[in-house]
Amino acid sequence: MAHHGERVSEALEKMQKEIDGARKGVAESIRLVVGSGLIRDEVLLVLRDLQFRADIKSFESESGNAGAVLVRLK
Repeated sequence: MAHHGERVSEALEKMQKEIDGARKGVAESIRLVVGSGLIRDEVLLVLRDLQFRADIKSFESESGNAGAVLVRLK
């Protein structure tokens, strides 16, 4: 998600589109590559909110790769 000088708002919009698209299909989870830094921090904040609102089941950093996040879908 966080590539080529992308702004935080652009990355978050892209993330939401990916999650929405995956939820419409049969996927049970999605892997987001978020890198490190500000975009990753903002993605985690948004995912916490989505989990609180029950829009997703859960999320966690990928084992051994903090730059990727695994999201369990509803």
